[in-house]
Amino acid sequence: MGAASTLTSLSRVYNFSKNFSRRAFNVIQASRMVSSSMESPKTASTRNCILEVPAVVRGMHELQKEAFKTNVTLLALKVDASKISTIQGKVRLEKYLFKNLGRIKNIMNADDSKYKLLLFDPTTVQEDSAELKSHIESLIKEHTGETTLQWESVNVAVTFQDWDVRKLLKAVLPEDLEFSSYSQAGHIVHVNLRENLLPYKKIIGQILLEKVSKCRTVVNKIDSIKSEYRNFELDLLAGDDDYVTETLEAGVRYRLDFSKVFWNSRLSHEHERVVKLFDSCSLVYDACAGVGPFVLPAIKKGRTLRALANDLNPESVKWLKENAALNKIPCGKLEIHNLDASTFIRGPFAEDLGREIKDAQTSENPPSGAHVMLNLPGYAVNFLPSFRGALANHLRGETIAPFPVKVYCYLFAKAHEDVHDHWYKDRARDMVREFLREDEACIDLIHHFTSLSLTQVRTKYAFAALKIYSVRRRMAEYFSNKFHEQRVVEVGPDLACLEWLMECGSTEVVMSDNERITSIRQMKKYIKSRLEEKNGSAPPVSLPSADVEYELKWRYIPAVHIVKVDASDSAIADEGFKYFRDLRRLQVLKLNFCDYFGDDAIRELATGRPAATLREIEIVLNPSVTDGAVYWLSRLKALRRAHFYFLPYVANRQSFLRQLKLALPRCQVTFPEAVHIGYGYETKEQKQKQL
Repeated sequence: MGAASTLTSLSRVYNFSKNFSRRAFNVIQASRMVSSSMESPKTASTRNCILEVPAVVRGMHELQKEAFKTNVTLLALKVDASKISTIQGKVRLEKYLFKNLGRIKNIMNADDSKYKLLLFDPTTVQEDSAELKSHIESLIKEHTGETTLQWESVNVAVTFQDWDVRKLLKAVLPEDLEFSSYSQAGHIVHVNLRENLLPYKKIIGQILLEKVSKCRTVVNKIDSIKSEYRNFELDLLAGDDDYVTETLEAGVRYRLDFSKVFWNSRLSHEHERVVKLFDSCSLVYDACAGVGPFVLPAIKKGRTLRALANDLNPESVKWLKENAALNKIPCGKLEIHNLDASTFIRGPFAEDLGREIKDAQTSENPPSGAHVMLNLPGYAVNFLPSFRGALANHLRGETIAPFPVKVYCYLFAKAHEDVHDHWYKDRARDMVREFLREDEACIDLIHHFTSLSLTQVRTKYAFAALKIYSVRRRMAEYFSNKFHEQRVVEVGPDLACLEWLMECGSTEVVMSDNERITSIRQMKKYIKSRLEEKNGSAPPVSLPSADVEYELKWRYIPAVHIVKVDASDSAIADEGFKYFRDLRRLQVLKLNFCDYFGDDAIRELATGRPAATLREIEIVLNPSVTDGAVYWLSRLKALRRAHFYFLPYVANRQSFLRQLKLALPRCQVTFPEAVHIGYGYETKEQKQKQL
């Protein structure tokens, strides 16, 4: 960078849940049946007194409040009303008293206004608990001098309004299903329902709408973040179709459209933790600022000199500006941009930091440090190379920053099986090192922020090859996956791409003259002959009028082009996919059993000519393609067939399918559930034989 930089990586960890064996479950069930049959009358009586939501609501799909009503008999002690304050202050009855439930409190009025009733927990104090009742009486008499204490039974009606959210949801859902949690942003309650909870989404929404304070809208986040702008696709479960809300976090007000920007209330502690690392002399640069959860509190709490905020999403920028005004942020303290993060880093960030470094050479009060936020976990590491040479045009080569420059790079470190915590730190470090060399940045701290569970991915599909994945990938990229632009200029995009594909071990490449290239030797001979023909009198290929500019650009290169590519089991990696960008008319691309390319490779296809020409694509058994690839695949508008199989980093296969089918309605998309290693082409007859 031209300035000393320190990199802080933060990892989110994916683990897998484990299930008990069926045999163990049967043993537990059997033991319960035996203990139940040996139950004493006293125990049975006690169990009948326990407050439980009526069993009739189990499996309910539409909210019917009257079904939640039940009556319970509680043991009560009648005491003099004038003694209540003394009992509450001096007598330690907490472990015996009834736990308040909604509007039902453990102290209630008696029929006679001179008395109050103390209600007791039915699981602790029963009618025949003579010794315990006597002990409670003695405690009260000791502190109040009360001599006339009378026990009686009280019938209490418990309604829907009295039950809390947790008990209500546990009661309506089948016993083998569990609702985990919800988050709230202003009047919006949002949930992430697993697929097995979707049949009950309506009643879940209705219960949350009724029971969560200030809630007017309940939504389910249908998919994980895959869009370019990091917003979710929402499913309205209950309430108003109103997504503009206002919320408060750490004393800062945020107004936003929940359907168009990214907001996660659970990140509040992380925002607070990081802001505390700044001081009043800090420079803050947020390349993925969203609506401002880092920059706004930093400015408002006086923990920064100035801040530059950027986001690619125009909606985020709109609400960031509004939130700055809402929180009365001084104009000179915050500069806002609407750029891609890489462009922001090489543009406004580099220019501003370069100026600050120059000024600091002569300033008596230089900045204490620069803090750069890259809070885009699924993609942030891809922005790291943008720092390389970013200050070259703003500083002299020998200039050294008199203050530290720290980059906070958020990322996901994913494992396909249970591993030790240190594995995630090592993986996070390796991910950073894939983009920055040891001499370019020092990793100062790896902070483990949170652990997430990927229940959709089964542990039995773990890749043994992942252990050597990083080393093999680096070898492949070093030897054969460098993009040589000069070679493209010399022989043209198609022949340069052909050369790269065969050097990486591709199976077959079919050219427009029907030549099938299957070996490096054949490839070299083919390229030589086509170059010789071009030097003679080979006529140019006639292209549509829309491609005139393209034809003029490449009029001096051979007219042949690549039609079909079968790169199965080859070493092609992300960097080399740049060769695909200018191919004349690529139509079919098979990328089966290729370990070393990921979402970035798909992006190269989507931003180049293949976006308008590619008609078929196959990706089978790839340990790097994630849910995020669907965003780039959906830009391949010419696709008529897309086949995927056994992509373990795609967490939500159904969502992946649904989004592609919506984006490409004329494309036949297949993504069968993985049963065993293969291409996913098995016929019904073959599947029956396997069963």
